[in-house]
Amino acid sequence: MRFGLALAMRQPEEVLLLRDDFDDFLFDVSTVPHMQVDFEDVDIARQRISTEIADRLRLQVYMKDARVERALRALIIEEFEVLESFRQYPDFALCEPNRGTVNFRWMIAIPRLLDKGVVELHGALDSKYPSYRLTDLGRAVNSKLAQHVQHVKIGRVRTAQQQCYNLR
Repeated sequence: MRFGLALAMRQPEEVLLLRDDFDDFLFDVSTVPHMQVDFEDVDIARQRISTEIADRLRLQVYMKDARVERALRALIIEEFEVLESFRQYPDFALCEPNRGTVNFRWMIAIPRLLDKGVVELHGALDSKYPSYRLTDLGRAVNSKLAQHVQHVKIGRVRTAQQQCYNLR
């Protein structure tokens, strides 16, 4: 039961199963990281478990940093502009501005930010307008974005054939 609760509250890679036997795992938990520990010698068992937990925590920090960097590198201008709104109100759920009109920036950015895990659906306002909030990853992305682009201005550059955005 405790294992089911751990998996319900965490991602499988955030769970470590400790076993003192060498029986086969059931099929539904066979992909969850695990280690066999001989608890006969408590000091050795404690050392092995401590080392494994420390290694897994370092790996999680690295993976989070890598996810943040990957999300930053893949931002498009519409996502950047939506994240600007969240930067102003990081602890609030936001909904599409100007709900009476079509906001193409939000229509483009929100699905991409949802796919990246940067924002999540928070609820609905008046039962028909969805609101979104930053995930933990989104907070990290927004924080790092704020550090990197404090002095960046977004300007429009128009060519005869297209309109594109240029970071200066």
